[in-house]
Amino acid sequence: MPETRKRILLVDDEEELLRMLRIFLKSENFDVFIAHDGREAMELLPETKPDLVITDLEMPDVHGIMLVSALKKHAQGQRIPVMVMTSHTEVDNVLDCVEAGADDFVSKPIKLNDLKTRIALLLKKYT
Repeated sequence: MPETRKRILLVDDEEELLRMLRIFLKSENFDVFIAHDGREAMELLPETKPDLVITDLEMPDVHGIMLVSALKKHAQGQRIPVMVMTSHTEVDNVLDCVEAGADDFVSKPIKLNDLKTRIALLLKKYT
């Protein structure tokens, strides 16, 4: 029986980054869904049923930390690993993300090999 493709929900307000990551992740055989902010991500959660959420930290409207916290409080979201993308790697930002329930971080600008490795580790740990 063939393995089902893993589903990733990308959340960011930067169109160019979303486009680049979507192309890369599809080339790595992931099904990719896009949300432009945290509110849209929460709306898409039930229909996309992602195996992983990758979200930006700095977004208008619903901030990345707020999204992580909301996901981890949602019945379906509790079992989904969340990776935060950020160019803000100050200790306070990292601690806030950890307290909200983030499972991993990747620094911007994104190094695709680093992202690929981190995704593989998270999916192995949670699925």
